[in-house]
Amino acid sequence: NVAVGNAIMENETFVARRTESGDASDIAKLVKKSTEAIFGRINAEYIIEKANLAISLASAAKNEVLGHMAFLDYPSANGVDPTTWEHWLRNHYALPGVSPLNSLFVHLFVAKDAYQQGACKEMLRNTFMAAPLLQYVFITVSPGTKLVPALEDNFTAVLGNIPSGNTPSGNTPSLDLYVSHRHQHFPQLHIRLGRVEDSDDLTPILKRHTSDLSQMYGEHFMAEMIESQDSDHITFVAEVAGRAVGFLTVTTEMDLTVLDKCFDLKPFHHLRKALPELLKATPTEPSQTTPTEFLMGPSNAIGIQMFCLDEQYEMRSLDFLKQVFTLFVGYDFIILLQSYNLPEFPLLSYFSRATPTVGSTLDQELFIFHKCALLQSFSIRYATNADVLGVENLIKGLEGQEGLLCDLKKYLHAFRDPIQEGAYPLCVLVCVCAEQVVGVAIVRTEEDIDFIRAHYNIEDFVYFNYHHPSEHSHLHHFVLNPVFSMHAKFFLKEVMRLTRTDCVYYPLLQEQSKHRPHTVISALSEMVPIRPRRQIEYPGGLGNHAPSSRLHQRETFAVYHSNRKLSFEPKLSINARLVVVGASDTAVSLIENLVFCPHLNFNNLTLVSTDGMPWGLEDDSYLSLPHSCCYMPHMYSLLGLHARVNVVKATMVAIDRSQKCIIVEDSDGAQFTVNYDFLFLLMGVQYPVPQKPHNTCQIFSVNNEYEASHFLSWAQKEFLQFPGNAVVYGATLTAFTVVQAMLSTGISGHHIHLVLPPGHTPFNNPSVEERVTRVLVEMGVAMHHGYTLIQGKREGTSLLLEAAADGSLLNLSCEILVCVDRKTVAHKGFKAMNDACLVFDERLVINATNHTNDPFIFAAGPVTKFSRRYRADGWSHANFNSKEVGKKLANVVLSELDPLAVPVDHYTHDLLLPKFDSPVVQCAMLPGGLWYLHIEKPNIGEQLDAGKGQVFVTDTAANGYFRLYINQYSQVETMTILSSMKPEVCNFQCLYGLHEKYLNNLASRFVEGLIPDLFSYLHEPWVCALIHDRFGDLVDEIRGQTSSSLDGAIYKEQVQKTLEDQDLHKARSMLVAQFETSTIKTRIRTSLFNFLQYNSYHLPMYARPDIM
Repeated sequence: NVAVGNAIMENETFVARRTESGDASDIAKLVKKSTEAIFGRINAEYIIEKANLAISLASAAKNEVLGHMAFLDYPSANGVDPTTWEHWLRNHYALPGVSPLNSLFVHLFVAKDAYQQGACKEMLRNTFMAAPLLQYVFITVSPGTKLVPALEDNFTAVLGNIPSGNTPSGNTPSLDLYVSHRHQHFPQLHIRLGRVEDSDDLTPILKRHTSDLSQMYGEHFMAEMIESQDSDHITFVAEVAGRAVGFLTVTTEMDLTVLDKCFDLKPFHHLRKALPELLKATPTEPSQTTPTEFLMGPSNAIGIQMFCLDEQYEMRSLDFLKQVFTLFVGYDFIILLQSYNLPEFPLLSYFSRATPTVGSTLDQELFIFHKCALLQSFSIRYATNADVLGVENLIKGLEGQEGLLCDLKKYLHAFRDPIQEGAYPLCVLVCVCAEQVVGVAIVRTEEDIDFIRAHYNIEDFVYFNYHHPSEHSHLHHFVLNPVFSMHAKFFLKEVMRLTRTDCVYYPLLQEQSKHRPHTVISALSEMVPIRPRRQIEYPGGLGNHAPSSRLHQRETFAVYHSNRKLSFEPKLSINARLVVVGASDTAVSLIENLVFCPHLNFNNLTLVSTDGMPWGLEDDSYLSLPHSCCYMPHMYSLLGLHARVNVVKATMVAIDRSQKCIIVEDSDGAQFTVNYDFLFLLMGVQYPVPQKPHNTCQIFSVNNEYEASHFLSWAQKEFLQFPGNAVVYGATLTAFTVVQAMLSTGISGHHIHLVLPPGHTPFNNPSVEERVTRVLVEMGVAMHHGYTLIQGKREGTSLLLEAAADGSLLNLSCEILVCVDRKTVAHKGFKAMNDACLVFDERLVINATNHTNDPFIFAAGPVTKFSRRYRADGWSHANFNSKEVGKKLANVVLSELDPLAVPVDHYTHDLLLPKFDSPVVQCAMLPGGLWYLHIEKPNIGEQLDAGKGQVFVTDTAANGYFRLYINQYSQVETMTILSSMKPEVCNFQCLYGLHEKYLNNLASRFVEGLIPDLFSYLHEPWVCALIHDRFGDLVDEIRGQTSSSLDGAIYKEQVQKTLEDQDLHKARSMLVAQFETSTIKTRIRTSLFNFLQYNSYHLPMYARPDIM
C-alpha cells in the first residue's frame, strides 16, 4: 500500500494510493449506467489485475474507497489493435508528439457523486506523479457519448485530422478522443540563469532541507554563490509566477581521473570525448600510452554541485536538465555525486547509477545522465534484418552474445525455434533511439507456467484466473544501453504490450543451459524476485494420483518477474553500504529478506566470508556435518542471491569504527579495507584448533562444508596410504558425523578413536545413544568416555588425555586429530571486536533490537548474547532457529532503512526480548548409515519434554526408531528419528506445532494399537495436505470465517460456557450436535474443498466434489 499523494476536500482528509485487489467490491458498488455507457461493461477485479496503473481515492480515517481510475497502455475501444494504436491515433488525430512512452488511456473512472470533481483531479495528478515521463492521458468513447462532468472538466476533446481534397468523411475517426495534458496539472517550469535577488526566495526553501550550509558559509552564501558565477560555474533557477522555487548549480571543473578509478565508466566512454584524428592515426613506433588513454579526449561531462527544488514541483525537475544542455552545447553527460546514506530524490530517477569498482575509496554514489535520454524518439518495435548490425554492435563483448545472436537468426528465419527444438514461437524486439539500436529483448511463450506456479510464489503478484496461459512470456535476453537505463521498465512494459502478454518471467541460473541460453539481463533491478515455495516430498505408491511429471524439479533456478501492474510501481533504491560478516544461516536469512523486499533495491550489499557463499555445493555435501536444514544447498540456486550480493572472500581482522570500515585479509595474506554504513557481525562460532601434540600430527578444523571437504579429500589421498590412528575429540553431533564421513571414505574403524569429554552426549535420548554406540563398537571404532585433552603436553607421538573420574592418563598414538568439542568465538573475530571496544561478555553483547554499543553495528547468531539487564541468560540466539533470527534482524533493518516503513519506537522495542517460535532442527548421517533427525521447540534451558504431555515411540526393523512428544496442549512439540531410511525433513518440520487431531486423531489411534509404525503412518498420502505450504493459510481462513460470522460468535460463546460445566461429556455431545446443524460446518467444508481444488496440481490424491 504505497501512498502517492494527499487531497483535502471539504475539510476531510483523503489519500490517493495504488488500488489493491481488496478494493474490487467497493469499486463495483460505484459503477453506474453512465460508467458503462463510457467504458462498457465492467469487471472491477479484471480491470485491477490488467491495469498498468490503478489509483484509488480513499478516506484517511476509514480507508473507504471513494473513487477509482484505471489506466492501460492502449485504448479501450474494441476496434483498435493494442499493439498498433499509435498508428491509428496519428492517422486520425492531430497529435504528432504522442507515443507509447508518454501516453496512457483511461479504462475506468468511478467516484461517489459528492467527490467526483476533486477525486478525478487528484487521481490524475497522482498519475502524472507516478509516471514522470507521462505527457498525455486519453479517453476513447463511442461517437456522441457524453462524459460525466468530472471528466469533462479535466479532459478536452481532440479534433480529428482533415485530409486534403476536402473529403473529411474519408478520414473521420470512428471514436471520440479526449486528452488531459501534464502541464494542466504540473505546469512546465521556467528555467533561467540565477540572479542575486533570487536568494530571498531560495534560502527558505533550502533551509527546509538543511541548515548546515548556512552554518558553514553564512546566511548570505546563496547570494554570494549566484554572484560569483562564471563560464564554468552556472546557477540555474526555476521560476513559477515570478517567484524562484528551486535552483541547480553546475560546474565543468571535475577530476575525472578519480572518478575513473572509483567507478566503472567504460559504458559511458569514461565521461570523455573521443578524438577522431587520433583514432585514424596509426603510430609507426611503439608507444607507452595505453589504448584507453590513446582514445581519451577532453571532459564530456558537467557536474551538479547543488540542487534544491520545492516539493510540489519535484515532478518537473527534468526541465532543469533540458536547459543545462541548451547552454552547454558541447557536453553529453551530466553527473551527480551523492552520499551513500542519503535517500534518492525524484531527479535521480532519470539518471543511471555507475557501478563502484572494488576497493573504491570515494564515499559517494555516482549518477550519470546522457542528453540522448531527453529524446522523445525512443520506441520499441519488432526486429528486422536491417537491425542485425546494430544488435551486434550493442552486445559486442557481452558474455553470452553467441546465444543471443543465434536466437535472433532463428527469429529472422522462421519466427520460431527449429522443429527439433520444439518449434516454440520466438519474438525479438529492438529499442531504437535516433535510428540507432540501443536495446534488444528476446522472449518466448512461457511453456512451463504450471511448473513456475507450483514451485514459486508467483501468486503474490498475479491472480492466475485472469491470465490465459498464452499471456505469460519467458525472457531469454534483455540488453539495454546503460545510457537509457531509466527506460528499462518502459521497455519491459512494451515487450508485454507488443507480444500481447501480461506477465514476463526470467530464470536466473547459476550455470547457463546450452539448449536455451540466457544472458544476465540489464533490467534485473526493475523486476521482482519470486520466493521459491516449499515442496512436498511425496510418499511412494501414489500411482495415477501422483502430481504430473511436468511439475517435477528439473534444474534449479531463481525467478524474476514483471507484469502490467508493476509497470509504474516504483522501486526505491537503498544505497547505504551494508556489510555482512560471515556466511552463517543467520546471514543468509538476513540477505534473503532484504533482497526479496519487492519495492526496494539494495545496491550496496556485501558479504565478507573466508570461503564465500556455498553456491556450488551439492545437496549431499552436508552429510559430513550436522545440518540445521535452514538452507539446503540447492536452495541457494532457487534464491539467486549471487546476483544481488558482492562476495568478498576474506577474513575480518579489524574494525575501524571512526572511519566506518573493516580490515580484511584474503587467503594470500593481503589486507584491504571494506567501507560500511551499517555492519552486521553474523559469523557464528567455531571449533577451536588445539596445539599440535607432535610435529607429525595433522590437526583439522571442521566448521563448514568447505573444511569438511578439504579434510576428507586429504584423508583419501594421504591417510589411506599410510594409515595410523585418527582421533576425533568432542561430545558433539559433529564428532559422530565426522566418524561416519571417515568410515565412508574407506578408513577402517579400527584406526578411529572417538574421545568423548565429560558431559552430556548430543542426543539427550538414551535409546538413540545406545543404538549409535552399538553400531560404533560393531564397526571397530574405539570409544573413550570421560577423557579431557591436555593441551601443550605430549608423550612421543602420542596424545595425552586425562580421565575426569580418577585423573588417570591415557596415551593415544595420533596421526590425525579432529577437534570438535565446544565452539567458541574465533580468535581473529574476537580480537577485531575487542580492539574496536565493542562490549564483550563471553559473547558479543546486544540489545533486543540486535544493536551493539555502536548504533551502526548489528550482531546476531551464536556469537552474541543479550545484555545482562534483561536477566535472561538462557535466551540466546544459539538456542533458536537461525533462519528466524535472521528474519527478525531484517525486520529491524527495514524499519530503519525502508522509507515506507512505519516508524518504530526502538526504546519501547528494546524493553522486551523478541519471541521465537520456529522449531530447531538437527539432521545428520551417523555411523552405520543411520539418519538422525531431531525437531524440537526453541530450547531456553528447559529439560527435554518438560511439562505434561504424551510420548509415543515405535521401533521397527524396517523404519527404525521414531519418538513423538505431544505437549499438554495436544500439539506436536518434539520428534526424534533414527532410521536407515532418509527422512523427509521438510515434511516432518511442517508437522511441528500441529494439534494431534490434524494427524487423524493420532493419540487415540496409537493408544488403540492402530499405529504400529509412526514413520509409515506419517508417510501416508493423507498427510500431504498438512505439509502443503498453504495449509496454514487455510487454517487462518477458517478461523477468520468462524470468528467473524454470527453463528461462529454464538457457538464460541457456548463453548466458553460449557468449559464451566461439570458434565463435560454431556456438554461436548450437545456442542457436537449443534455444530453438525450449524452453517459453520458448511463454511469449513466449502473452504476445504476450495483449497483442494485450487491446489489440485499439488494434491491430486484427494477426492473432490468436482471429480466424484
